[in-house]
Amino acid sequence: MLIILDLDGTIINSQLQHLDSFVRAIKKVTGKESNAITNTIKNMFGIPGDKIIKTLFPDSDEKLLKDILIEVNKILFDENLQKITLADSVKDFLERVHKNHIIALATSANKKFATTMLAKFKIEKYFKILITREDVVNPKPDPELLIKCISKAEVEKSDAVSIGDSIYDFEAAKSLGIKFIGVLEYSFFKEKLLKVATCVNDFSEILI
Repeated sequence: MLIILDLDGTIINSQLQHLDSFVRAIKKVTGKESNAITNTIKNMFGIPGDKIIKTLFPDSDEKLLKDILIEVNKILFDENLQKITLADSVKDFLERVHKNHIIALATSANKKFATTMLAKFKIEKYFKILITREDVVNPKPDPELLIKCISKAEVEKSDAVSIGDSIYDFEAAKSLGIKFIGVLEYSFFKEKLLKVATCVNDFSEILI
């Protein structure tokens, strides 16, 4: 079986660190700060940062969007990276399943952040496939990330399962027609996921 894992909010507890980085970067570059901005960011978690910024500032030029994204990454790497933790039971889960299954990471994050996180928690060895923002034209909720994982693993859709924390993870899996498990531990989408998906509290409850 191919097990496709999301990164932020699923195998790592990074939601609040990303939110803080976005809010502070936007305030520094544009001077703007509001509950509406914060809520929009939270509601779009799981979608790439460049898409979030374009949604918040649809009429802005590319330079402003680039400046915000650069500042987001600067705050994230310089100040918030050390605050990110590995989700409960993830390492035990990876150790249990990696010998008999293919494990892939499919994330809207950029490759630098993804590889940094895998190295930080010493879990690189478990992942045979890594697909990040740079590898796709169409990010979540489009299923392109999942399609690329399945293609690289050379398995059928029926032999794949996607595990994530956001409604966009669910929508990508649903549109492709593969199994999905929602992890609620750090999710900003608990109520939505509980209505539409099979969910667990953390990785200790996933039996594969």
